[in-house]
Amino acid sequence: MKYQSFSRILLFCAQLCAFAAMAFGQTAQVSGRVSDASGAVVPGVQVTLANQENGFKRDTVTNSDGYFTVPLLPPGTYEINVRKDGFKPILQPGVVLNVEQVARLDFTLQTGAVTDTVTITSDAPMLNRETSSVGQVIDNKTVVTLPLNGRNYSQLATLAPGATPVGGSRTSDGFSLNGNRLFQNSFQVDGADNNNYIFGVDTNSTQALRPSVDAIQEFKVETANYSAEYGRAAGGVISVAIKSGTNQFRGSIFEFLRNDALDAADFFANRNRLRKPPLRYNQFGGTVGGPIWRDHTFFFFSYQGTRIRRSDTAVVTVPTADQRRGIFGTTNIYDPANVVAGARVQFVNNTIPETRFDPVGRRIAALYPDPNQPGTVNNYASIVRQSDDADQFDVRGDHTFSDRDKVFLRYSRSDREFATSSIFAPPGNGGAFGTAPLRNLPKAYSYAGGYTRVVSASAVNELRLNYTQNDSDQLALATQSLYADFGIKGVPQFDGLVGLPTFNVTNYTGLGDRTFAPNPKQAKMYQLTDGFSLTKGTHSMKFGGELWHLRGYAGTSNAARGTLSFNGQFTARVPGTGTGNAIADLLLGQTSTAALTTRQIVYMHANNYGLYFNDNWKIRPRLTLNLGLRYELMTRFRERDNRHASFDLNPGSPTYGTVVLAKDGNHRDKTFSDLDHCHRLSLAKCGDACPTRGAHHSRIASVHS
Repeated sequence: MKYQSFSRILLFCAQLCAFAAMAFGQTAQVSGRVSDASGAVVPGVQVTLANQENGFKRDTVTNSDGYFTVPLLPPGTYEINVRKDGFKPILQPGVVLNVEQVARLDFTLQTGAVTDTVTITSDAPMLNRETSSVGQVIDNKTVVTLPLNGRNYSQLATLAPGATPVGGSRTSDGFSLNGNRLFQNSFQVDGADNNNYIFGVDTNSTQALRPSVDAIQEFKVETANYSAEYGRAAGGVISVAIKSGTNQFRGSIFEFLRNDALDAADFFANRNRLRKPPLRYNQFGGTVGGPIWRDHTFFFFSYQGTRIRRSDTAVVTVPTADQRRGIFGTTNIYDPANVVAGARVQFVNNTIPETRFDPVGRRIAALYPDPNQPGTVNNYASIVRQSDDADQFDVRGDHTFSDRDKVFLRYSRSDREFATSSIFAPPGNGGAFGTAPLRNLPKAYSYAGGYTRVVSASAVNELRLNYTQNDSDQLALATQSLYADFGIKGVPQFDGLVGLPTFNVTNYTGLGDRTFAPNPKQAKMYQLTDGFSLTKGTHSMKFGGELWHLRGYAGTSNAARGTLSFNGQFTARVPGTGTGNAIADLLLGQTSTAALTTRQIVYMHANNYGLYFNDNWKIRPRLTLNLGLRYELMTRFRERDNRHASFDLNPGSPTYGTVVLAKDGNHRDKTFSDLDHCHRLSLAKCGDACPTRGAHHSRIASVHS
């Protein structure tokens, strides 16, 4: 099948996912060996696991080697019943299975009547005897009870071995695992991809959606030797399970707050005789879950709202009232239109005549406020207010058709708006790069779900579908364009271009709006995965595949709104020395530099294909060999309309040494790179070829006993 046709099929399946929204969550597994009092294996033993909270049951029987495996179990507390004619039944309640856990439970049957039951009441934790994966489970009690700044569960991930926080990150939940970069971690929620492909200052998160603490059942951080089922993660895998309903109605309500009434005034506010900055920090919400049809259908709903009002004290430099009128006192300024013997002539009394004022420069300079602090440096103090409003919720439904068929649905959404006010009154606004006023609107939503089918006592299939979308935009606070009102010409108008350009004034705080606003971005993830678990003899195998399609766009504004700089070089005595006064240059309309870029919106597409095979081979009752192999192919990003170009570096090409445009055709025509499929599954060979082209991963064997 041709690559293009295959991509269309993938896209169709992914869109069907977004419509149907059916998938299965991240799961646990129980395996073990049943023997008699003499140590001989006992085949044909019936093993039943029943969830003690929602009645979900799974049955299996031991094979000829006495082994049993029950894969794809939702995390929870289970009761295990082991029965065979001629032996006393064994009952073990209270078995807690965590997300992504592979538990090993061995049983020894005793001869006797089936009416006599052996009950195991040990509370000892189960050791990790089946896999060599290195990780840590954070349960719900830990998540809810430990103090978390902002109720950000990701902070608890740094409790795992090899995890360290990343200082200075643009995200609030970024951390490094085993020295890898924060974006090399892979986040999964209910088995669905939850990575944010536009993370950064736009969304402040590495995750597409960050679940509320009260919505999380538990999560696991795997830092090494994780299953070949997972790809695209050089750092680690963070698997989160959202709560589901049970046979009992349960709920919670919470409210967390901080308030400036409980705080002392900050040092800078006191020093500049400003009132204590306000602070309002409220997080509130609740959860509810329960049965719709007992033992069959359950629901769970969580909501969290965040309302933050806080302020910072800004101390900046503004021109004096005399300077805005062209009177510079003891500061020497020179007339750029009057040059004698290579030097400019000084303005009389260091004053610029009003007849020389540039009309646009005069109006821009007038946007500065009067100083409210003494001196000519750091002479203006202001309270910069910030607001942050967010609402998020998760809705989940589980339905068990029979002991063989189970479906799961989840819809999650997050809407947020945070804004930073201006240092000066609008429309002057002002500030340095990164501190000018801003209104940011990140939002995200996700459909996830799927279907699990028990084919036989030794075979189970799991289907997952997922659609996730992230949107963000950084906007100026103004509601309309002011370019024409101020007489600013030469800047092409487009939707979202409001307010004023950016004015950089050397030795003074700048004016205007952020250079890169508006800055729209969007990322859409379509995902389809399927895994088949099979137990045969001493082998517990799982194999399957994954297809995902990533598409989105980014609006690159940069200086599309225009940036004008004034550095005092035109009012210096000697031209080009820059020792004059930048406000004087502004009043004269003498711009040192001006930048204007073309606004572009690019639409990027990429695909990823993955195949994997896992085998937990029980060589001996006390020795397990973990085997895994994964093949993964990721295409380079391409622009939807071929609006990108590259240098042709192929000496044999007729266009060698020139810039060529992308075009429809094969992968090289569209992306300027070859797609290396790595047909030979040789780790050494593909290790040389794949890092710069396709992607191929091979998992070596590990021994666990």
